[in-house]
Amino acid sequence: MHTLLADLRHAFRSLLRRPLFVLVAVLSLGLGIGVNTTIYALLHQALLQPLPVPMPEGLVNLAAPGIKPGSSSSNSAGARDAIFSYPMFRDLQGAPEVQQALTGLAAHRHIPVSLALEGQARDGTGMLVSGNYFDVLGLVPTLGRLLRSGDDTAPGADRVAVLGHAYWMNVLGGDPGVLGRRLRVNGEALEIVGIAPEGFDGTTFGTRAQVFVPITLRWLLQPTMPRDQDNRASHWVYLFGRLAPGVDSMQAGEALNRRWVAALREEVALQRDLDEMQQAQFLARRIALSPGARGQSSVPENERIPLLLL
Repeated sequence: MHTLLADLRHAFRSLLRRPLFVLVAVLSLGLGIGVNTTIYALLHQALLQPLPVPMPEGLVNLAAPGIKPGSSSSNSAGARDAIFSYPMFRDLQGAPEVQQALTGLAAHRHIPVSLALEGQARDGTGMLVSGNYFDVLGLVPTLGRLLRSGDDTAPGADRVAVLGHAYWMNVLGGDPGVLGRRLRVNGEALEIVGIAPEGFDGTTFGTRAQVFVPITLRWLLQPTMPRDQDNRASHWVYLFGRLAPGVDSMQAGEALNRRWVAALREEVALQRDLDEMQQAQFLARRIALSPGARGQSSVPENERIPLLLL
C-alpha cells in the first residue's frame, strides 16, 4: 500500500509539471469517448432499436418485388418494392385467409402537412394510416382515443385526427382541453380525438409525425393527388401486419399469397399494354414478408454500411 501511494504521488507530481500534456490527453480521451458513444447511439437507434410497441417481434412488413405497371410513388418508408395499390390493400385486409394468419393488416403513408390550431400554425409531418393502425401495433392513447376501424370508411368521410405526443407537449403545452377542438391540417378542419402514446412518432424511422389521420383523407388533404382509390395500377401504400398466435411468417406469407395470386389474375386483364412475357412476370410476383419490429424505413438500410464502418 505504501508503494502504491508513493507511485500515485509521483505520478501526480509528474502530471502537474506537464499541464499541457495532461490537457491534451484529457481532451483527446473525452473526444474519443464522446464520438464513440454518439456513433453507438446512432447505430442502436437506426439498426437495432425496436418500435416502442408491445411485442414488436410479432410485426411483419410486406413487399411485392417485380414488375409494377402503372404509377409508383415511394418515400423514405421504403423502396418501390414495398408499395401497394389502395384497392389491393383492401383486398388483402378483407380476405378470410389473411384474417386467420394475421391479427390485422395495416396501411400507412407519411405526407407533409401544415398544422394550425387557434393561430398557432407550423409545418410538420402527418401520417395517413388505416383505421386499425394503432390496434395492430397494440398501442393505447395518452388521452382520448386512437383511430379505429370505423374511422376510414370512405374517402373524406371521417375528419378526425390523433396528435403526436411530442407535438401535444411541445407546441400545445400538454393541454388536455385540446380534445374535441378543430385542428386545421392543410387547411381542412379535423376534430382532435386523442393523443398518441409518449415516445411513439410513427412506424417510419427518421420521420416524426405530429398528427395521425385516416388514410381515406389522402385525397382531401392532398387535393392535387389523382383520385386513385379504385385504381389498381397506382402504387403508394405501405403495409405491415401482426402475426396471429401460433402462425409464423412463412405460413402468413402463404395465406397472403393465396389472395394475392387471385387478385393478380383479376388485375392482369386490366393491364392491356403488357405483352405475354410481361404478363407472365406480372403473375409470377409474390408477396415477401420481412421482420417489422423496427418499422418500415429505407434509412437504416441506406445508412447500414457507413454506420458499421464508423
